Amino acid sequence: VSGWLRVLEVLPVVSGLLTVVILLANNIVLAAAALSRARPYEVGEDPGSNYGRITLVVPAYREGDTIHFLLNSLRDVDYDRGLLRLIIVGEKDDSETYDAVGRVCRVDGEILDCYGIAGRYLVNRSGMRGKAAALSYALRYVDTEYVAVYDAEDTIHPKHFKVALRVLSDSSVAAVQFVRRVVARHRTIEKAQEEDFNLYYTRIQPFMSRYFGLAELGGSAFLIRTECLRAVGGVNPRAPAEDLDLTYRLASRGWRVVVALPPSETRSLATLGSLIKQRSRWIRGGLLAIPLGIRAMPRSLPLLIVTGIAPFSTVTSTVMLAALLVNAVVGLHLRYLIYVLVALVVVSATSTLTALLLMGNAGGLGKLKYVAVMSAVYYLATWRALLDMLRSPYSWSRSESKLGGTDGALP
Repeated sequence: VSGWLRVLEVLPVVSGLLTVVILLANNIVLAAAALSRARPYEVGEDPGSNYGRITLVVPAYREGDTIHFLLNSLRDVDYDRGLLRLIIVGEKDDSETYDAVGRVCRVDGEILDCYGIAGRYLVNRSGMRGKAAALSYALRYVDTEYVAVYDAEDTIHPKHFKVALRVLSDSSVAAVQFVRRVVARHRTIEKAQEEDFNLYYTRIQPFMSRYFGLAELGGSAFLIRTECLRAVGGVNPRAPAEDLDLTYRLASRGWRVVVALPPSETRSLATLGSLIKQRSRWIRGGLLAIPLGIRAMPRSLPLLIVTGIAPFSTVTSTVMLAALLVNAVVGLHLRYLIYVLVALVVVSATSTLTALLLMGNAGGLGKLKYVAVMSAVYYLATWRALLDMLRSPYSWSRSESKLGGTDGALP
């Protein structure tokens, strides 16, 4: 009994200290991003005349309500269409996506023509399901110098391809990740996603890109050299977060990933359950990619902290609170705990200040509620991710309940 009592005395202090260390490390990264004033790379009005052959790969599963966003945006792409190729990868039980493609493009079996861009509609026959498996399957059919990856609900900016090839003219750069902008409506859950993407892609990612040469590939709206992609073994078909997995493998080979403007628009998720489900997959992927992140250090350190280490604060803080409640019931005297609690209060206050710094002067206080909403989402998503790690660590599930609506052009 005395052994268990001793564990109960030590547990809240140890878990509290771990929480302080994790949050402090995360705050340092975010504060550095805010103070650095780094911004996404901008080419300018004239992106130059760098040209190359590009295969646009779009993994799609039951995207009948959303794939028109991407397909219609091809109409305005400022690039030689003879150098572009389109591959849409579907699944054999998904006729709605194929039918939706046929409403926008000319379709003859698996042959496509979308606004003068030739391509194919492939059915994933790899034997594995999910986005990563679809991308890996599509690479078998790529014979161009560059690969562009977009989700079905994205809108491609007309200048994306020219800008990307301008950036990729630097041989040290393997991939260009464009800023992703969420098209939000009036609901809090949608505006929270918009602010989450805004902070990550316009403040945190540019800091990592400028000072560490390693922005994170965001799963969509990025272009990569085909030779670099093949050199690291392609896309891992089992990875729940294939984008982060690929980022670390590129970094371990010494290549850079740059985040750039102009942005790509994407649709928000409409329900809280869908958002938690999506973020839990991202967190699970981040946890599984920790060994790769360690191998890519020191360049991967800030990304590793944000995507792999920070989620553990959910566990440590919950353990601390649970241990405190048990100790209160048992009536144990908790030595040194007051110092840990004071440190936690200070670190939590610092987190709020850091969030305000990241948001800048543009309605920072008003947007704090969206940061709070996403903090709650990530807390719940982390627990779901940990449960999924035990049950099926490499499973993949589609993000559902995406907002539909009318098509719109990017500014």
